Amino acid sequence: MLKNGEVHYHYTTLPIQAEGIFTIHPLLEEDGEYEETPFRRFEIVFFISTPMTLALSFAGLAAYKAASGTWGNYETIDFIYLSLSTFSLSLSVAIHDYRVIYKKRGT
Repeated sequence: MLKNGEVHYHYTTLPIQAEGIFTIHPLLEEDGEYEETPFRRFEIVFFISTPMTLALSFAGLAAYKAASGTWGNYETIDFIYLSLSTFSLSLSVAIHDYRVIYKKRGT
């Protein structure tokens, strides 16, 4: 447990000189453990998975465009597909994570 005026650095606890400047984050409990709500975890997983699903969606779109012979010609419908598939894949990843993590706990 960290006392006021101490910073945890790697495996040691260092005292700091400027007491009162730093406050404990509201999501940290008294013993210093991070408490995460199910919605916050869902949000984190969704936004962390978004860049990868965007890359996968774009790869799928590029493969389709290359196979159809229209490589590099992107139209509005292509961007709609890209947006919807990215959103859908990220949403499914976040829902799957929620079901795996919180349904096993019996909640």
